[in-house]
Amino acid sequence: MIIKVFTTLRTHWKKSIFFTACGLYASKYAIKWHKEDQLMREYCLKAREIGRQTISASERPRKVIVFLNPAAKNGKTKYLLEKHVLPLLHLAGIEIHVVRTEHEGQAKEYMGVLDKNIVDAIVVAGGDGTLSEIVTGLLRRGDEIAQRLPIGVLPFGSNNNFATRIFPKRELEVERYCEASMAIIANKYTLADVIEVEQTAPSAQEISSESEEGSKEGNKNVYVLSDLKWGVHSDVDRLKSKYWYFPGPLKEYYCYLKKVLFSDWPIDVQASAELSPPCDGCRNCYTPKESEVKPKPEKSVWWWPTDHRKASPPTKPDPRLQINNPECGETYRKEISSPQFNIATVPKQDSECQAAALEVTVSPPTSKSQLLTERLSSLHSESLLVSSIHLEPKTENPCYLMDNEKFEVMPAKFTLLRDKIKIFKS
Repeated sequence: MIIKVFTTLRTHWKKSIFFTACGLYASKYAIKWHKEDQLMREYCLKAREIGRQTISASERPRKVIVFLNPAAKNGKTKYLLEKHVLPLLHLAGIEIHVVRTEHEGQAKEYMGVLDKNIVDAIVVAGGDGTLSEIVTGLLRRGDEIAQRLPIGVLPFGSNNNFATRIFPKRELEVERYCEASMAIIANKYTLADVIEVEQTAPSAQEISSESEEGSKEGNKNVYVLSDLKWGVHSDVDRLKSKYWYFPGPLKEYYCYLKKVLFSDWPIDVQASAELSPPCDGCRNCYTPKESEVKPKPEKSVWWWPTDHRKASPPTKPDPRLQINNPECGETYRKEISSPQFNIATVPKQDSECQAAALEVTVSPPTSKSQLLTERLSSLHSESLLVSSIHLEPKTENPCYLMDNEKFEVMPAKFTLLRDKIKIFKS
């Protein structure tokens, strides 16, 4: 019997190899599905245990609004949200309202009319672009709503640079979704920095739109969470998705080959930058909070036999008032000519340390052969730490990539805003 089986396999060896490969692939998929099912079961039990906790009659269930970008993750966002996130939130007793965005900028507009008294948190089911819209819409309001409402980030987008910082990649992608959901359920959040992008010279398109619609008031700045990229490498990252029919890294190499053959050389971006050194806080830049401002003392009622009013305890002066940083507020100029120029927030190192500066990275000049062989290598790149940078571009192409979203090249000032928003983190 065994000899007959081996003889049959040897005779039909092509079919044997094909069905063996199919069996191995199916078994690998089945093992992965089983691990994901067991993982979801464990997280569901944790969420149910939290949901069974009682609350007082005066309290109400937490309300969360979820902004769903249906185009993210190749159209799988809605499926992933309903399968891995919403069940956990429902088991935890959280009231959920899902808003499906239909066009670019819709989430930003919704933030302008959001009632802060009926929502306890905001959840972003999308990529870096959707998250940037949410943060920009909140900070443009100017009513401190961004510091009251925590934001939950679900790593559903094609590009999730910011979400990867909070929830590092795991063997099972489902584990990241569950960790992000449990951070929302546990109401654990951390403060995050934001890059404020202030346009210093309006573009022709904006001038024409303002002339037609009249002058517009209010904050029109853009707020970025992860980075700004400008140069050949970021342009290749943006264009390589067009060549989806190339297998593996071949599409990236093809984009670099086109840059070498059909672009003017040198391919550097050029700009004049005005930089400010970083400052951890001193008497020159310190702004007291509202709670630190001493109220006007009340007059004593000397003619009354008993005066029960207590004097407010003296507040300790902030230690930053004792520091005098002579470089605070000073600026210096630098001419930039580089194939790749990046501005990024410094990642949070631990629970007690927050980024105090922006990291400006300037790649060295490269030749055509180096661009094809090394490509994304950033060896010997110049790195600077600044609190703000005023950039005046001298070249218009390629475009800016801010949080992986395309923006027109324009003169702008990039300033670090420390601890500006709350982000859910486990």
